[in-house]
This record gives sequence, C-alpha cells and structure tokens, in this order.
Amino acid sequence: MGQGPDLGGRIVAHRNDRMGGRLISILNAIRISRDYDIPYVIAWVSHGRTAEELKEPTDIFTPDFVERYFVPGDITAEQWAALDDLDATHRTTEAAFREAIASGAGFLSQRPVGTTVLPWEEEGPVAERLAACFDGIGFCNTIRRVSAKIDEKLAGTHLSAYHIRRGDIISNPITSQKLWPNKYIPREFYEVHLRHQLEDPDAACLVFSDTRHEVDQLKAAGGDRVMTFEELVGDEELKLGQRDFLELFAMSRCKEIYGPPHSAFSQTAATMGGGTVYPVEDALTPEAHSEAMELLISRMDAPKRHFLGDGDMGQCFPFVIAHLRGRGEADRARTLLATQVNRGFSKPYIYPAISELCVECNDLEGAKKVIAAAWSRPVSGDDALCSVAAHAALAHLQAGEVRDAHRWAHVAWWLGPMDRIVPSVLSALLSAGVMDVAPSYPIDRRMLVRKGNLFPGADAYLSKLNAVEPPEGWGAQGKVAYPWEVALRDWRLIHGKRVGRGFWNHTRIRNGLGRLEKTNSRMAGAPELESAASVMLRDLGEHDAALARNRAALRAYPDEPLYLKREADTLLEAGMAQAALVRLEEATEASGRQACYLAALGNAYGKAGRPEEMTEAFTDLAGQEHDLIELLLMTADVLRRRPATREAALVQINKAARLGHGSLRLQTLKARILAETGQMEAAAGLFRQMARGGLAQPASFAHMYRIFGKAGELAMVEAVVAESPYEMAEIRDLAGG
Repeated sequence: MGQGPDLGGRIVAHRNDRMGGRLISILNAIRISRDYDIPYVIAWVSHGRTAEELKEPTDIFTPDFVERYFVPGDITAEQWAALDDLDATHRTTEAAFREAIASGAGFLSQRPVGTTVLPWEEEGPVAERLAACFDGIGFCNTIRRVSAKIDEKLAGTHLSAYHIRRGDIISNPITSQKLWPNKYIPREFYEVHLRHQLEDPDAACLVFSDTRHEVDQLKAAGGDRVMTFEELVGDEELKLGQRDFLELFAMSRCKEIYGPPHSAFSQTAATMGGGTVYPVEDALTPEAHSEAMELLISRMDAPKRHFLGDGDMGQCFPFVIAHLRGRGEADRARTLLATQVNRGFSKPYIYPAISELCVECNDLEGAKKVIAAAWSRPVSGDDALCSVAAHAALAHLQAGEVRDAHRWAHVAWWLGPMDRIVPSVLSALLSAGVMDVAPSYPIDRRMLVRKGNLFPGADAYLSKLNAVEPPEGWGAQGKVAYPWEVALRDWRLIHGKRVGRGFWNHTRIRNGLGRLEKTNSRMAGAPELESAASVMLRDLGEHDAALARNRAALRAYPDEPLYLKREADTLLEAGMAQAALVRLEEATEASGRQACYLAALGNAYGKAGRPEEMTEAFTDLAGQEHDLIELLLMTADVLRRRPATREAALVQINKAARLGHGSLRLQTLKARILAETGQMEAAAGLFRQMARGGLAQPASFAHMYRIFGKAGELAMVEAVVAESPYEMAEIRDLAGG
C-alpha cells in the first residue's frame, strides 16, 4: 500500500456526495483554515459511481484552484483513520487544538450540512465568518459570469424558493435502496403550500428540482408566478456541474427556501445567501397538512399514475406512517404497506417499516410473517433487512422459540452490526440465557452489567420493545447488557464488512474508549476492563499500551481464550505474525476449537502461507453446525479451492445465501463456486440478477470475466454486462483482459 499524500498539519475537506455537501465541507475547512492559520486541501472524489455533474471539477473551479488545493493521488485508509474529525474532536480547548496543529496533526472537515463549531467557539460569529468564505473558492469563468447575470436579474425581487429533492434518491439503484425522509418531501406538501402561498397576489417563487417532472408540476400549478431556472438564465449552455452549482447560487438569492429540512443543497444555499430553510411540511397549517396527507394516501391506490416508480412512492412511506400513527391508525398504515408488497413493491425498506408497525399494533408475532415475505422474494440488496431480522428474533424470543431467535439475531448482527436495534436484541438473548444455544461470537461475561431496560428509553419507538419478555422470564441474572462495540472490534475480520469509515476514525475510537471507561467506572483497574480497553487501543494503533493492558488481564486469567486472542490480534497488527499465531493457536485450543476461534485461526494460517493447516481448520469448521454467515462464507471460499471439496463449499455458501438474503458478497461467491463446478448457466444467472439490480460494482463483473474467460465463455459475460450500467471495455480493462 502506498503512503498517500502528506496530510500532516492540514485540514482535509471531504464529502463523497452531491454539490451541497461537498461545498459546505470546503467552506468549513476554509473558515477554520483562516481562523487558525492551518492549510487546507480538498479530497474531491470523481471516480466510480460519482454523480456525472461532479466528475470533472474544472467544470466548476479554475484549473489553478484545483491544482493548488485538490489532493493529488489517493488517501490511504490509515491516513483517513488518523484524521481528527473536526465535528467530534477530543481537543476541547483552543490551546490543545493549536498544539495539535503545531505537532502536525491532520484534521477532517466532513460536515454535510451547516456550520462546524469547535468546542470553545460561539456559533453566531462563526456562522457569519463562514458565509464570507465563498470568496476563497476559485470558481471558473462560466460560473462567475452566469452568477453575475442571476444577481442582475433578481436585483430588487423578493422571491421564495421551492426545492424538491428527487434525483438519485428515487432512481439510483444504490441510493434509492434507503429511505431519505429528511431529503425527500412528498409532492403533495408543495402543491398545497404553493396554492395557499399564491393566495397573496404579490407572491412569486423560484422552483428547483433535480427531476424535471417536479418542476413541470409546480409550474403548471402556479403559472407565470412560478419561475424556473431556465427562465432565469435563458439559453445558456451549461455543463451539468455548472448548472448544479448555479441552481444552488440562484436559490441562495431567496431569503425563504421551502424544502427538505436536511438537504445539503438548500442548507448550503441558505448559508451562502443568509436565508432560512423552512421545512415545507412544518410550514403548513394542521388543516393543510391533513389535506396534503389525505391526497397522498388516496394517490397510493393508483401508484403508476401518480408516482415516478417505486422509488418515488416508497419515499412517502415515513410520512404516511407518521400521519396515521399520530391519528391512532397504525393498523391502517400496515395495511397500506402490505398492499404494496402484494403488488410487488421492489424496495426492501418496506419490510422493516411493516415490522415496526407490527410493534405499533401490539402484534410482534406478525414480524415472523414479514421476514418470511422478505426472504421469499428476490430482494436485490440487504441494506434494509437488518431490523427485519432483529424484529423476527424478538418475536421468536417472546414465543420461547430460542433457536430461531438466536439465528435471526445473528443474521441481524451480520447485516447491520451498528444498527440501533441490534445491541439491545443481543442483550435480550443474553438476559434470557439463550445466547449459547448455538455458536455465537464470544464475549467476556465478566463485562456484563445489569440493566433496568434493555432498549433505550430516549428512543420513543425502541422503548416500546422493553415490553417484550420470553415465556420463561429473564433468567437468574435478570436483564444484562454488554459493550457490543467491543465484541464487533474483537471479531471484525470474521463478522462481515458493514462498518463505516467512522468506525475506524481515531477521534471516534478515542471517544468510544472514554465512554467505555466512564460507563464501567466501577470496574476501574479490573482485568476485564483493562482487556476491553486494549481492544480500543489496538484500533488506535497504540500497540504497546494495548499489550500492556491486556497482559494485566492475562496475568489474572492466563487461560481465557478471548484475552489470548486479543493479544494475538495486537501482535499481528504490530507486525509480530509468528508470535500472534502461537497465541491464536492457544486461544483456539483453550476455547475447545469453538467456531469463531477456529475461523480466526484458519484465516491466520492462510495469511501466514500455511494452506494445509488453513484447509484443515476450515474443514473442521464445516463439520460444525452454526448460523454465522461470515464463517459460512469463509469456509466456502477456502473449500472451493480444491476440486474434492467444492461440493462441500456449495453447501456452505447456499446456507449463507439463504440467511443473508440479497447480499451481493454472498451471491458473487456462490456464482464463482457454481462456475467452478461447471454450472455456468446458473452462475451467469446470478451475475445477470446483479446486473439488472444495478447494485453491483464493476469489480463483480471483472470477477465474472476472469472466471468465465478461463472456461472460454466470454460471450456469456458480454450478454450479462450488456444488462449492467457498465461498458464491456471497462470490465475487460479492470479484469486485465
């Protein structure tokens, strides 16, 4: 891995999203750069799935500005982790911050909306200085010329702006897999608000949207008193990135902006122009709000007529649910969503929404039907399915069906280990004494703490789940909880890959260590807390401190498998691979060759270049009965490498694919194993499903190219890639063909 550009003593402005978020991260970086005399650079992602309007920064900025401030080359993962996140910094005084600057620390400006205010600063003065920082951005000639034209045309006017965010959140195959209730606002709110707004004969507005249909709808409703961007700038020939910025600039000239509450686009416009964003939903009177909601609900009976596909209608679900729940009609909301499932609604987020409504309707048992429906349909992508599995686990626990509860809890943990519901569900299994009905990720039982409630009371929805109780009660120990972030870090290599960059950011790890020690202050100095702290220190790269604190625990409990493995993990990261392997062998034997330790050992053998021992470990693991998805995947990947064990590999990956429904990682490996066992049509079918879903990255098809190329079946690859968003030439180059 390369060293990457030098980021020491600099602020790195970075957002890998759209125009508003990128600009505000740059503005905050410039503001802090000026206030504290620290250089800034911009990490502007322009490859892969970056929106087309952002791929060429010189469409927006001058070449000189790009050359001077944009980061050359790629930033390594280690560099990202080491940057101090300015919105979560542990430097709580100006003196400590300036000392860090002087020592060459690097900082990250990644706030997507609003003003970054350091702990010792006052928000008001900072916000004023932030708005003045646009003069520090070098915009290209076209941007400057058309900006002046907009200012001239709008001089002396008092227009309101309507911002309707659609675009990728309703149509992009990846982005539209999630709900965006702070960015998407139903059209009906705008229609009703505009109608009331135009009752004032002097009222007029500018309307903006990344989807032309929405502009046309409001223009038709308001006539000449609704101005579009085209009417504002005339026949200017603009590139996509230029138009995107200039729409933001024009919006900034409106003091009242009605739109989504957390759109970086409209919030950045308000920051530029000193205006205010009003959530259009909140700007309606209660009567107008009800009018808009009933209009929306009525339109759901004819979705093809009123919505731009499932991605458009589905984003309305949170509003429908909140409205009907507020009227005590949760069951009506559940019926409305179930009707859409029966019609073949394609976005997976409908299932967790129905699961939550089961709880609202005092019918947690219904969560079992929801997961059966979700897992029986071809869902392309598993991002939304974590809480479906978590609700199913609770439903089975409540019914005393402990094996099913265990299975679905661990599926939830694999799908979304950092999801808000998962830690409490795992604690419920612990409290019921059923965590060990089958292999689970090992934890340190000495770290258990008694709890009054397993689900956080501050979360209005989750607190309802505190009423769930298994038929046999909570067992002798009562309700207990565990620091599940530590467990996730303990088993990160065999737990799955669903953790964001924030999980590795040093600022956030250090804050997490502080919370761990504060929450468990009664254990201060105890071996269990010393060992748990070592896990966080290891991820901070403080290997000597991590080893010292964990060894204090080992002196007290020299045969504790988890403490032995923690030492192995730290030794491995410190570059002492052989010593680490010895410790991991000891941990595995001390655990009785428990599945997770065995998988970790097999993985370490592979990294150490000892394939025979690796195969032996995973063959042993294949003989154990468990439902841990990542272990099934790893076992399948090892066993497929030898012709004699490929059928066994297929058994393992089939089981993993059934549990981790929709996961592209599982489907890709399954396709590879099918191809390696000569089942080319079946393998191509899986790749074709990925192509049609639009979620797979180019690497998946490059993988297919290499596998099928060896079998002389490149024509099948061409047919599949033709159904994907990519060109065959791109896939061929990526595959090295």
